[in-house]
Amino acid sequence: MPRKTILTVLILCGLAVSIPLTVKAYNNHNYNNYLVKGQECFIEEDFEEAVLNFDNALKYSKNGTDEINKLIDKAVLLNLSMHSFDEGAKLFYNKEYENAIAAFEKVILEDSRRYDAAQEKIKECKAALSTINISAAKNEALNLNYGKAIVYLNSILKVDPENQEALLLKLNYTNKLITIAA
Repeated sequence: MPRKTILTVLILCGLAVSIPLTVKAYNNHNYNNYLVKGQECFIEEDFEEAVLNFDNALKYSKNGTDEINKLIDKAVLLNLSMHSFDEGAKLFYNKEYENAIAAFEKVILEDSRRYDAAQEKIKECKAALSTINISAAKNEALNLNYGKAIVYLNSILKVDPENQEALLLKLNYTNKLITIAA
């Protein structure tokens, strides 16, 4: 066989072996880069960017997809939780206590950085809501508007059904309405 033919065959064999190895190395490199970037973003609580990087990592490898999908799911949940906390804080600042409670209740237990703070904010919201509405109910009762007073008390009991003061006042005002009606 002529030398050129042997050389051409050897080059083609080398390419046939090296191209798949190069593609595999390229895929592994990109997979590792996106996975590391995703983990860094996750730690920095940039959950949206973490999800993008994890999704990109999935494009470069079929291994570890279950683990990455779990990380994506967790990042999505933590992102929602973080936004719920932020929304609750905004509503609390604007004295929209009922809506703030609803937002803070969406903060998940797995959100260790915000969960305890959200629970404290819920207590603060309930206390503020109670103070405002009990005062308003008592003012209505002074004007013999027991029906309106009960509406204020019901707004407390909607978020804090165990509030003893609101329960007692509601019972008292309900009895007064019955007495007036009789």
